[in-house]
Amino acid sequence: DEDKVSGSRTTTWDQFGRLEAACSLWNGRLSLSASQQLSYTRTESEGPVGPGGYALLPVAIGEARWGAGCTDLSPAPSLLDGDRQRPAGPELGEGGGRCVGLRMEFREADVVCLYLEAGVPRATGLSWNLYRSADGRSWELVREALACLYREERRCLEIELPRTSARWLLLELAEWSPGTRLPLTEVEAKRRAWGVGRVRTTDRFRSLRTDLSVHLTPRPRWSCSYAFSRSRSMPIPGPDTVDQSHAATLSWTGSRWCSPTLSFNQTEGKTQGEPRTLSRSYSLSVTSSPLGTLDASGGFTRTDTFRGGRRQSTTNTLNLYLTAQVLPDLNASLTLIHTRSRHYPSGVRSRDTTARLVSTVRVTPKYTAELTYECTRTLTRGEDTARTTAHRLSLCSTWRPSDILLTRATTSWSWQEAGRTYNTSYGIWWAPTRRLQLNLRYTSSGDGSSSRTWSSFLSWEIGPHLSLKLNADRAEADGRTSWSVSTRLTARF
Repeated sequence: DEDKVSGSRTTTWDQFGRLEAACSLWNGRLSLSASQQLSYTRTESEGPVGPGGYALLPVAIGEARWGAGCTDLSPAPSLLDGDRQRPAGPELGEGGGRCVGLRMEFREADVVCLYLEAGVPRATGLSWNLYRSADGRSWELVREALACLYREERRCLEIELPRTSARWLLLELAEWSPGTRLPLTEVEAKRRAWGVGRVRTTDRFRSLRTDLSVHLTPRPRWSCSYAFSRSRSMPIPGPDTVDQSHAATLSWTGSRWCSPTLSFNQTEGKTQGEPRTLSRSYSLSVTSSPLGTLDASGGFTRTDTFRGGRRQSTTNTLNLYLTAQVLPDLNASLTLIHTRSRHYPSGVRSRDTTARLVSTVRVTPKYTAELTYECTRTLTRGEDTARTTAHRLSLCSTWRPSDILLTRATTSWSWQEAGRTYNTSYGIWWAPTRRLQLNLRYTSSGDGSSSRTWSSFLSWEIGPHLSLKLNADRAEADGRTSWSVSTRLTARF
């Protein structure tokens, strides 16, 4: 990969191997499986030394996520596709998310670059916090109020990082000016390499992973299973890391009234020079079908986390799920989730309650409508007490006039104390033959005109050895337009 603007170049070699074995004994009542895999990556980077006496060279990022908080991150592969011009979707700031998570696998970085869409006003008054994590779920604060510099010529926010080695890093937008919007197109991590003229660095990353699993059915209604996994990461430069996990389940299919399952999970991690981390969870779930038109399931889960032998957090979750056939053409489901958690170092306690009601009606044999309502309430107690309530209402209708044509329309409204949002989507799927498929889709968000997207997809099996796939997209947002077309022809012999 060569960056013509900065004059930097990166070359990467990847090797990967995996061996698997499995067997079944005692007429299928006992199943055993094992696997071993090895991967090796070498990355060579070089670039010119700038006025500061160093070159900023790229650091590989394994995965990118984003969301409103560190507990509800969603995958964002478009932030790592190498396209700094096309909108990626995630947006930070006013009315958007606040967090960007990066899976670094203990690769050290000095700067994280967040690239913005064209035409975005200069961002001011920004303050960022840095967190780290071993599993991408439990986060530890590293530093607050990180320095941030906006590069006008590159439409890039450069956030200075302290030297931190972790599997996951998270940047939280803690403060911003009113009206700030940061629509992202790409994210990059870079490391400073000091020298004269041009500098060159070489990074190596090795990993080993072992998996074992056993499944036993001693009696027709009883079953138990156990799974073990151990992985070791050896980056150069960087510390070695060993993670291992144990998972066990015991289930009994008693009757239609009661079928319980007991589970245990433990994950342990040890990073060179860091305290040992441990996460342990216990869960009990029960399924029941008291009526031919009613199914129910519920359960309780307790999770404890430790760091260096000291308890860090405790989370208790209760859940209930009901699904019923109210009428021959009317189905309904209800989901209730209640969570209580406590973070011991900070003393913060939180309570979350979520209720979701889904109703599906078959108006005609070819037309179906689904109505969904969801409400989430959050209470946080610490130095301050905060309460938030969020609502979401959506309507989805599907019409299938024939076996080769399907149309779908979806409209959703979301509202909370911070404001309201509106989204709509229309799609058509057409498959005139077994070898040819076409999909057309239109989406809009905001007030119906702030953001619009048209997309199409074509798949054509030309023959037994040739296939063609075509994608075309066009997006309009705040007076700016972008489009892309890609095609792939595959030959298999």
